[in-house]
Order: sequence, then structure tokens, then C-alpha cells
Amino acid sequence: MRLRYVLSVLALVPLVQAGVVMPSWFSDYMVLQANNEYGARAFVNGLADPGESVVLTDSTGNVYNTVADSTGQFVIQLYPQSYSLYHCDLSIVGEYGPPVVAHNVSWGEVLFCAGQSNMVFPLSVAFNYSEETGVLTTNPNFSRFHFFMTGMATIGTPQWNTSSSSGCSATMGNCDQWMAAPEALQSNLVFSFSAVCYISAKTLQQIHTTDAPYGLIQAAWDGSQIEAWMPEAAIKACIPPYTPPPTGAFEYPTYIYNGMVHPFKYMTFRAIIWYQGEANSAQPPLTRAQSQVWYTCYLQAMIKAWRDEKGTGDVPFLVVQLPPSVYNTNATTVTDTGRQQIRLAQKTVVPRPFGPVDVAGIAVTVDLGGVSSWGVDHPPDKNEMGRRTALMLAHVAFGVQGRVVNTKAGTPANVWESYWTGPVFSAAEQDPAAGDAIVISFDEGSAFSLSLRNVTGPNAASQVKTFGAWNNCTQCCPGLPPFEVSYNYTSWVRIPVADVALTDNATTITLRNVAKNAVSLRYAWADFVDCVLVNGDNLPAGPFVWNFTNGSAPAAPSAADVRAAEGAAGYTPLRAAPTKPAFGYNTWNYYHCNIDENSIRAIVDAMVANGMKDAGFEYVNIDDCWQVGRMANGTIIPDPVRFPSGMKAVADYAHSKGMKFGVYTSRTGLTCQKRPGSYGYEAIDAQTYCDWGVDYVKIDDCGGADYQNPNESWSKFRDGFDKCAQATGRYIWESVEYCKTAGGCGEWIAQTANSWRTTSDIQATWASMMSNAKLNDALAAVAVPGHYNDADALEVGNPGLSLDEQKVHMTLWILITTPLLAATNVMTPSAATLSLFTNKEALAIAVDLGADSKPQGTLLPSTGAEELWVKHLNDKKRLAVAVVNTGPNTTAVEVSWAALGLNSSQSYSLRDLWGQADLGIFNTSHSWTLSSHSCVFVLFAPSN
Repeated sequence: MRLRYVLSVLALVPLVQAGVVMPSWFSDYMVLQANNEYGARAFVNGLADPGESVVLTDSTGNVYNTVADSTGQFVIQLYPQSYSLYHCDLSIVGEYGPPVVAHNVSWGEVLFCAGQSNMVFPLSVAFNYSEETGVLTTNPNFSRFHFFMTGMATIGTPQWNTSSSSGCSATMGNCDQWMAAPEALQSNLVFSFSAVCYISAKTLQQIHTTDAPYGLIQAAWDGSQIEAWMPEAAIKACIPPYTPPPTGAFEYPTYIYNGMVHPFKYMTFRAIIWYQGEANSAQPPLTRAQSQVWYTCYLQAMIKAWRDEKGTGDVPFLVVQLPPSVYNTNATTVTDTGRQQIRLAQKTVVPRPFGPVDVAGIAVTVDLGGVSSWGVDHPPDKNEMGRRTALMLAHVAFGVQGRVVNTKAGTPANVWESYWTGPVFSAAEQDPAAGDAIVISFDEGSAFSLSLRNVTGPNAASQVKTFGAWNNCTQCCPGLPPFEVSYNYTSWVRIPVADVALTDNATTITLRNVAKNAVSLRYAWADFVDCVLVNGDNLPAGPFVWNFTNGSAPAAPSAADVRAAEGAAGYTPLRAAPTKPAFGYNTWNYYHCNIDENSIRAIVDAMVANGMKDAGFEYVNIDDCWQVGRMANGTIIPDPVRFPSGMKAVADYAHSKGMKFGVYTSRTGLTCQKRPGSYGYEAIDAQTYCDWGVDYVKIDDCGGADYQNPNESWSKFRDGFDKCAQATGRYIWESVEYCKTAGGCGEWIAQTANSWRTTSDIQATWASMMSNAKLNDALAAVAVPGHYNDADALEVGNPGLSLDEQKVHMTLWILITTPLLAATNVMTPSAATLSLFTNKEALAIAVDLGADSKPQGTLLPSTGAEELWVKHLNDKKRLAVAVVNTGPNTTAVEVSWAALGLNSSQSYSLRDLWGQADLGIFNTSHSWTLSSHSCVFVLFAPSN
């Protein structure tokens, strides 16, 4: 019997176990995140003995091997899968004990729904709950839904697993386990489940993901404050003016995060839906303004910390903005609840140029007040809240830009279409021509057929609905119009409806008869709002405040500032075709689609600070998911929720730090994640990339329209890049996919591209890494200085490879002189990982152009598990050698000079490149003892 540990961050709690231990979410009917329009990988994690070998197999034949670390934890990264209901069983076993098996595992969309009581608010109390849940049995798409109710748990240290130590919100205690739709209906779990979470997913399934299985995870707690949901790092990121004393364990800072969020650290989500803020809206003695500042910092810090802890990039984050919490009484009463300050704090997560948060959005609910059986502060119309959340999810998570059509709503009468949001406020200015008016502008597309609408329920005739009633306006638009101005920041004057000038199909409105000395403007500034501005889809604008003296967004740096920063940082563009392989970073293997401008800036800063830039890593390249459409003139459009400042601003930032910047496209009509490709737009895209200051372009091979000869697209890009070089003096590295044969494309590819993929996408497994190395080896003769075979980006640092395997990976990629593109977390890498990226002595082998201009090292013929990879260096005297044990057991390997093609009578000085140590001078041969999947990387030099 062995001693086993259940791990928290701060303590090891000994338990007696007899096999691997898996978290509660690893169970029958589990849903793992699919890679459709996302690219993300699913992970599983668990506990074993330190150093114990663990094997995961699925019933389709995939096998994954890993080893538990020194704390007993292990993480396995799974191969990407598309939507698949009950795709396989997963079985995981260690060296002892029986396997742990999860049956009927699906790949689909996983949503994590968190917050306080309005997220807890169950379907059984929402409008038309029987109709909402009935589709689970009548519609085959919705029968694919699966539910996980997280047990309520608070604790002072981060936990690796969930528990129901403080109760369970579900009927009959069905917490901490997956349930498929039939079982969830039979047990009544569905009716206890979050209405907002379920209806958001149901609507998203109708409007975009169609036949995807869904995994819905509810982790919510009534009355909880935001600080209880925050990791310690987020708490430390803010210095609030006042922290209210908690009245229960569920309010202690970090306690709910530790018990209900951290256990899902390694579970990949499509998106997070957050509905909370009521408990933070009125916390005496904080003033309302202090609450706004405090909540703003805490919400932004929490989002960043959750994303950082998960380690899958900037996961889409959706906030349900607070609805009314009071009855439709008088203006004084409904103004003074603090809800409007929290709404403004929530609004700060909306992406904006140079803003703190990207890949986020808010569902505006300011017009959705009502009275449920839970009271007036729990409005029952979670149906419309969920619909609006789904519309925003389609935009933020899937890149939908225009109108969304619901064609899966059952009967034709229920089919609808809508823009993804209401009018999005952009700016306000005092009209310089009229002098007595304010012009308010909104984002293009969101503002059409603008009108003012009384806040009433959609069924005003009867008003009363099942389990609730509408909370209709009393004074409505004529009595309480939504726009107010101030001339002193303390008192406010409402703008009469007659002075609100609306124009059809315009993106601006005008407020007339406003004196020139107005200092501030606000809209919908009340807990209960009688009147809202809506677009033609009846979706409201969210509340805003605008100060005319400092309301503008941060200004972009001037061209002169950019050039000065680039020069100071040492940015030097390529002036001619390069000779050395590219060193840098690619976002795909770590971030997939969860990438944005804040992440790119963080990567740039990290590589400058951690020594990677100094070691030669100079490119930072964005992969798929940055683009969403094209303008009328064909110009590509960056995703506004990921890159609100635009791509030129991102390139300028990289250059200002002395780094280079790259982007991704596909030669086909669609990228691999169904974003717009470059087919037919090569010249326009090449010029656009040139204008942005791009230094590197990866051209993929995905779906949609394509050329019969891929070189037609590649040559068009090369012509465009050559024109850019002539006009600007900046050479753009062209990386293409694919060229997999030495004959055919291998005979001419070097005339077009600087690098070309020779393999399929790499995965973080030993088998994938070694396969890519050997496929790349088959084209060694094609590589010449400046034109290189590309075995794909590195998986060094990512879950799936042991430290020894990572060293083999890095060694081979250096020796075969493929582009070295890191693709992991470089902000907080382990010391071992960083040492591989910054060992200049080892990296020097990669930039050596090789004897007789043959830069790529090769694999020598072998019949056993021991492999010799060799590169003859440019001086024709020295030799870089990798000795690799590919077998399962530790073995002694003797390497003879004859095996390396060396003169057996010559003595050689051997130097360990990773250890940066001289091994001595040897004759005829040398031996090493290598553990399984390990290597040595040695420089041979004649002793004389």
C-alpha cells in the first residue's frame, strides 16, 4: 500500500489510494472542447505517484504516455477532435491499480458559467421553462446537451478537485458529475440548472454551432462578492480603497475561486459567462464612485488571472450586465442603488484600442427588469438575457460580424435574425457648427433605424407571465428620457425627447438645445431605466458616461514616435533575402484562437526580458483567428474583439521593442478556422501587410476555393513582397504550406519561399515530434541557406512532453536547421524550458550554414532504438551530433568515429552543448548511458 497525495497549492494532504486519481469532471458523459473554429486542444489531469508512468488510451486507438511530476501531478494534451457525440471512451492507468474509465465522451462546446444568485437562478423559475427544456427530448440537436453542477465549496488554498462541502444547488444533490440530457431531465437537474447558462447555450446552438454537443458547467453562489472568485494574484493586482469585511466563508477573498474554479484549471472552455456584481454594488462606507473604481480593477484583474491560470490564452469572456433590481418607482429612488456604477465597471471589459481587456463582451440587460418568485432583484426574463448573451458569444468567440440568423428555432414562426448587439457607443462631441448641440456617434453596423423605446415587457397586454411579471416603465420616454447633461458634474438636466434628433440609417444622433458649457453627458443612468435607445432589432444601447474634457480614447502613437522607438530598441528590418533560419514565436500551439493584441504585447515584453530576444528569437508571429472579413475594396479586416487597435499598432509595438512581427493567412478561400483566406486577394493582402509593417507571413493550406497549382498563390505573394521590399527596404519572410517531396515542388520551392512545411501539424507527443523530424529529414537535400524545410513550430514547454523529450525536440530542431518558433507560455516558463531557448552555444548550431552550403543536419542509417543525427558545420572541421535513445528502456550507446564518417585515427575534443561543458579528448569512440527518450547534444572538434 502506497502513500498518495491530494494536492493544493499550499499543502500536501496524504491519502491512501491504489491507482491514479482523476478529478470529478473526468467521468461518464464528459464533454471535452472540440477544435471547430477554435483549434484548441483538450487536456486531462490527475494525480499519481511522483515519477509514475501514466498511460491514457481512447477506444479509437490513440495512446498517450506521460510521467507524473515531482508533486504527483500529470497533464495530458489530447489530439484535436471535431464535434462528435459519444466519440469514445477514455481509460487512464498508472503503474499500479485499476484504470479509471470515462465512458461516452463527446467533443463539443464547453461553457463555464459563474457568478452569484442571478446565475444560480434556475430554469424552473424562468419564463416558459417547460418550452425551453422541452427541446431536450423533441429536438435531436439539444439532446446533445450535458450538464455539470459544481458543488459549493470554499477553502483557503487552491484545490485540484471539486467537492460539495458547502452544499449543492442541484435537485437531489446531483453535483460534481456529468449528466446527459435524458438523465438530467429524469433527475430534475435541468430544472435546477442556471437559466442564463442553458438558454445562452441553447440559442448559440441554434444560431451558429448547429449539431455540436454541449457541456455546460455551472459554478455559482448566491450573494457572493467578486473578491471571493479571484485568485490571489488578482487580489494583489489591485489596491482597493476599502475591502468590506466578509460575513461568511463564501465572501472571503479567493475562497470560492479555490474551491469551484481552480479545479477546472486544465479543462478547456470555449467561453466563460459571468453574471455577478449585485453584491458589490452597495458596500458602505464605499462611495458609489469608489465602488466603480474598485470593481473595475477587480473584474479586469480576475479575467486576466483566470486566463493566466488556465494557460490556454485569452479565453472568450462574456459579462451579463446588471439588469434593474428595483420597482419602477420614482427617479430618486431608482438612481441610488449603485447598480449603474457596476454597469460602467462591467463595460470596461469591452475591447477598445489600447484597452486592458480583449476577447470579451457584455450582454446589455438594462431594459429587462421584472419580478420573479425570487424577488424584484432576480428578473425572470432570463430567456432574453440568454439570447443576447448568445448573440455576443457568436461575435466574441466565433468572429461573427454582421447579422445572425436563427434557422433552428423549431416552427417557422420562431425563426428570427438580429445584429449581434444594440447600438455601441463610440464618442460624443459638441457640434462646432451649431454650437448648441451634442453629436453622439456609434460603431458602424450597430446603429441602424435608431429609436427611443419605452421599457415595457414584450407582452404588455397581459404583463403577467408564468412565475413572474414584467416591470414596466411609469413615466417612460416622455417623462424620463435617457439622456442627461451636466454643467458642473454634480447636477443633471434631462434632454427632452423632442430634442433627441434621430436619423434613419445614420450612426449618429444629435441632442439639441445643449449649451456650449456642458461638461458631461450620460445615458441610462438609473437602476431602473424608463426609456432606452434601440436599433432596428430592438436591442438597447448600454449605459455610458462621457466627459467632454477627457472622454476620448487613448491616442495612437504618432509615426514619428513609432520610428523613434524602433530605432532606440534596435529594430532592423531585413533589407535583403536572409541566409539564416527564422527564430521567433508562433501563437498556435499554445494560444490557438485565444490570441489578442494584449497577449502579443505580453509575449514581446517577455521575450525581451527573459533573454530570448538576446538569444536570437526576434519574430513574433500571429497564427489563425485574427481576421474576420473584407472591406468593399477587398482589404482584410482584423477581428475587433481581438485586435481593436489594428494590426499596424501591434507591429509598431513589436518594432518598438526591437522585435519583428508576423501574420498568418491561407492561400485558399478560408483559413483552417474558417476565417477569410487570401484566394484571389494576394496582391491586396501583400500590400496591406506591407503597409502594416509586417516582417513574416505564414501562408497555410486550408479550405474553400484553391488553385490547382499552389505556387500560383505563393508567387503572387512573392511578387507583392518584392514590391514591398523595393518601396520600403523591408524584406518579408514567406513561409508556405506544403512541400513534402524532394522531387516536384522540392525542385523549385526555394525560388519562391523562405521556408515550407514538410509535415502535418505537430502535436505535443513523442510520436508526433519524432515523425515530423523524420519526414523533414527526407527533404534535407532541398534546404539551402535562406530557404529551409519547416518541421513546424516547437512544442517545447507544453504539456505532453517530458523534460527529456523536450530536450530531444529542441536538439533535433536545432540540428536540422528548421525555423525555431517557440509556441508556449514565455511569460512564466519553467527554468528548464527557458534554458533551452536561451542556450546560445546550442543555438549557434542552427544558424551555422553548414559545410558546402548544406545547412540541414541529417539522420544516419540505423536499425536500433539509438539514433545518430549529424550536422557538418561550415568550417568543414567540426561536427554537431545528437545521440537519441528512442526506446523504452535506459541503454548504453557507444558512438564510433567510423559511424560518424570521421577519421578513426583522429582525436576529437567533445563538448556537451546543453551542459556547456568540455567532456575531454577521445579516440575512436565514446559512450553514453541514456534513459528512455533522452539525448546528448555534442560538438565534435579535431583536437589539434
